[in-house]
Amino acid sequence: MTTALAKYQDDPISVAERAPRIPSLPGWLTHCLNAIEGDGILRPAEIVSDRAPTADQRGWLDAEVDVLSRALRPATAADAGVIVTQLMVAFPSQALEQKSAKYRSRAYLSALEMFPAWAIALACRDWLQGRGVTGDENFAFAPSPPQLVKLAEKHAGPAWAALHNLRRVRNARIIRAIPKAERDRVAKKFEALSAELANAMNADR
Repeated sequence: MTTALAKYQDDPISVAERAPRIPSLPGWLTHCLNAIEGDGILRPAEIVSDRAPTADQRGWLDAEVDVLSRALRPATAADAGVIVTQLMVAFPSQALEQKSAKYRSRAYLSALEMFPAWAIALACRDWLQGRGVTGDENFAFAPSPPQLVKLAEKHAGPAWAALHNLRRVRNARIIRAIPKAERDRVAKKFEALSAELANAMNADR
């Protein structure tokens, strides 16, 4: 995502066309996600080796993570300011003192600081076209910072979710898959031990 919107000065909302393509999850990736154990916070995310992505699949993961990470970089204050200002001038507003106008601008920039430029632009376009989230919006006036945040979340949310899933699979710790023969051997030992304990308990009665 560009960090300078100079070429969008006349129409900064057109930066919305830079929204990234959200990759559809291939079947193997869904299987990997389902095979991962651990939330990555309280317990490390782990996946057994025989269900982990292959070298080629990891190459695909790296490429997609790189594309989405760059696309989701938060907009600079200057970029966000240009986009929001173009939205604001389309609506009537009270005359504000210079200091008050400055604080109002800071409020919008603070609310939108986590979003990439394209998500902010799409949120502004939604408002200009009368598309809201809650259904009780008044499109005769400019949106409040929280209203603009909800619209930006609608657009950035799927990309954030996709990036989370891609990173979860890519970063999961690979653990050795236990061969079936070994699992069967351990299971038999456990059964034998259980039977031995049960016999010992019965003998003590």
